[in-house]
Order: sequence, then structure tokens, then C-alpha cells
Amino acid sequence: MSEARSHLQTHIQAQVRRIHQVVVDLPTETRDRVRRGVLTDLLSKVTGLATKVEVHAATHFLEEIEKGIYETAKVWGDGTKSLVATFKLRQDRMDNAFQILGVS
Repeated sequence: MSEARSHLQTHIQAQVRRIHQVVVDLPTETRDRVRRGVLTDLLSKVTGLATKVEVHAATHFLEEIEKGIYETAKVWGDGTKSLVATFKLRQDRMDNAFQILGVS
């Protein structure tokens, strides 16, 4: 059980680091962006809509989070299956011992 927990904790830490790396790479200042036309800037400010670059960055960020969640769920599921298998094996052993003793 502790090995699965340790593996899960290590995996989650790695995913958090990956998310942090993606967040750090997101553009935060407008001066680094390519200038657009006056009408586009005005329309963006009036409507509050994101640019294509911002949408792409957000999409990439969400895809990375989705991958991390999928990996975590997969590891968690594998750990759960292992735990259930171990419990079933121990239960079968106990049933066999009780059957041999004639207690059941």
C-alpha cells in the first residue's frame, strides 16, 4: 500500500511541476505580443475577447492539465486494482484457513 501511495505522490508532484512550467510560459505582458491593427485592438478591448494567441495558450494549458489528470486517474485506478486484488487474495486465504479448521 505504501509503495502505491509513494508512486502516486511522486506522480502528482511531477504533474504539478508540469502545470507550473506551463503557467510560467503563458504570456503575461502585452508588449511581448505582436501588434495588431487599431480596429482589432479596439474590438478586443471593447468586447473583452481573447486573441488567437491567448486562446491557443489557454487551450495548450488546459490540454496539459487534462493529460495530468488522466495520468493521475490511471495511476490511482491501478493502485486501487492492486489493493483490491491484495484484499481478495487475503480474503481467499482466510476462507481456506477457516474451511480447513471447519469453522465456516
